[in-house]
Amino acid sequence: MEAAFRKATNPRRRLAVPNKGNYIDVTDLFPRNDSLVAFKPGQAIFKEGEQGEVMFILVEGTVDVLVGDKLVGTFEPIESFGEMAVIDPGPRSATVVAKTHCRLGAVNQKRFKFLAQNKPEFAFHVMRMLVERMRWMDHAAQSTRTVEAEKIARLEEKISELNAIIKSQEDRLCAWQPAQPPVEAAAAAVAA
Repeated sequence: MEAAFRKATNPRRRLAVPNKGNYIDVTDLFPRNDSLVAFKPGQAIFKEGEQGEVMFILVEGTVDVLVGDKLVGTFEPIESFGEMAVIDPGPRSATVVAKTHCRLGAVNQKRFKFLAQNKPEFAFHVMRMLVERMRWMDHAAQSTRTVEAEKIARLEEKISELNAIIKSQEDRLCAWQPAQPPVEAAAAAVAA
């Protein structure tokens, strides 16, 4: 059984199995080339917010991952993505666009259950990828919070500087004004 997972000679054609040093050859998951889906450069594989029901394994090519309009990652063979869709179908959390000509293996929930039962290593791979991405997202969220806190602190500093400038200008303006307006001084001199 172990030899079947090591038959891939190209390390880019293997999915790592955590804590075992074994690999799953992608050709074992998609034995027929006709089961692979092709995408052209610039073609969206899926879009953020769309209902997801399929995960993908990138067999050939490169894809970009975007959240909103921001590029958050680029995947090369043999990355998987869209894993949440086979575990909990719902709206996609990102957009994935083919950067180059790509061939992808599509795995729907039924196929995922089959693979999980017949190749448990595949299920471990998917779980590991989900955990890695959750950790990355937590780190990215923490970094964003830190950056936002730094921006707020800089803005507060600038506001304090502007308030100090306004106060000094008010003080200069008050010092520049005579103690008594000239008309009132003249009226007081006439009355005396």
